[in-house]
Amino acid sequence: MKKTALSLITVFGLTSLATPARAALVGYYNFDNSANPFEDSSGNANHITGSIGTAPTWGSAVGYNGSGAHDYAGGGLSAPVNVNAGVMPQMTWGAWVRTDTLVAGNYQVLSHENGGWDRTLGLSDRPGSPVQYTAFTGSGATGSAAAVSTTAWSFIATSHNQNTGQITLYVDLDASSTGDALLEFTTAGTFGDGNTTTTIGAFPSGNEAWDGAIDQVFIFDEELSSAQLTQFRNQGFVIPEPSSALLAGMALALLHRRRR
Repeated sequence: MKKTALSLITVFGLTSLATPARAALVGYYNFDNSANPFEDSSGNANHITGSIGTAPTWGSAVGYNGSGAHDYAGGGLSAPVNVNAGVMPQMTWGAWVRTDTLVAGNYQVLSHENGGWDRTLGLSDRPGSPVQYTAFTGSGATGSAAAVSTTAWSFIATSHNQNTGQITLYVDLDASSTGDALLEFTTAGTFGDGNTTTTIGAFPSGNEAWDGAIDQVFIFDEELSSAQLTQFRNQGFVIPEPSSALLAGMALALLHRRRR
């Protein structure tokens, strides 16, 4: 399922939304626009600026559920989003991914790595074999469940919190089934400073390139909860807009209008 939609939990109850306000969404790359497959759909104009290494190939049916996406085989895409801890002490990023290989090695989905153990998210055998979805921090790595399929799409995400010194990795090995809970792996870690841009599908140097497809990349400047990420996994992707404050105003205006 591929959509960007308004998600209202309760208007008249004036409760908060189950997902964060759009202002927290820094970058969203659904790769569906054939005229501009590098487009940032978050509204922040953080459009992808170009490729690194071997440019991935865009296809209208390469992505999750047969949507537009890129296939990676030796390089990545560069986005002007700075995820360094000094800029984003809290941060969540993730994507829907499909790997073409289960061979031991290192394959990055998202990175700003400059050689100093920075924030990255991908597949790796560094926590131990077999190759598994792994999140790196400035002080180490957290492994999770081993990748077991080259056909299934997986949902992966990582939340970082510099204030608490924690990182949580979320994984669903088969995102086509939405009734199961996300696997969660939390560890302590500091977050080193890397490049000031984000690379999709490789290190900024072009090393450790992803082998497979990546779709619906999202970057938030806050720590999202398991419930919020589960909603994303279940619904494809939902950007709740307007914010809860604006929704409250809308509800009050509607009540006032009814009284008149």
